[in-house]
Amino acid sequence: IEIDSFLDGFLLGLSAGVGSETATFVMALAISVEMGFVGVTYGSSFHQMSLRRSISPLVAAPLTLFGGTLIGYLTSNSVVTFPLFYVGLLSFGSAALLYLVCEDLLIEAHNAGEERVREVLKEHATKGTSSDECLAKIKAAVTVQEQWFEDIWFFVGFLIALLTG
Repeated sequence: IEIDSFLDGFLLGLSAGVGSETATFVMALAISVEMGFVGVTYGSSFHQMSLRRSISPLVAAPLTLFGGTLIGYLTSNSVVTFPLFYVGLLSFGSAALLYLVCEDLLIEAHNAGEERVREVLKEHATKGTSSDECLAKIKAAVTVQEQWFEDIWFFVGFLIALLTG
């Protein structure tokens, strides 16, 4: 969450520092909507923790967003003099944001295997299937494993598309 917050803020700061009011407004609006959903989801994951243990991670994400915005704004003044570096930085940041969002979706898609395991166990408990049959179904349900190189190529593909587009 903090990496996503920092990159969101950094790109917003770059946009604001360059002086493009329209782009800054659109990015601020999009980031507000995105972080609203992320904040609700992230905050709900702490509902069973004590306030004392959950306060620091809950405060860290918005502070990281603010810090990224500040660093992006301060960096934008020096980056504007090097247009190629500026375009590369914006392309990399945009690709990284797309990657982070899609990575979350990929993880959620892989978690569907857990649901299949629950269904197999429920079926085993209610229908009384054999243990060997139950273990075979569980093994089949969890055979999908996340491959690190798939995620890297996903990120590289976005980066190449943005740099050449």
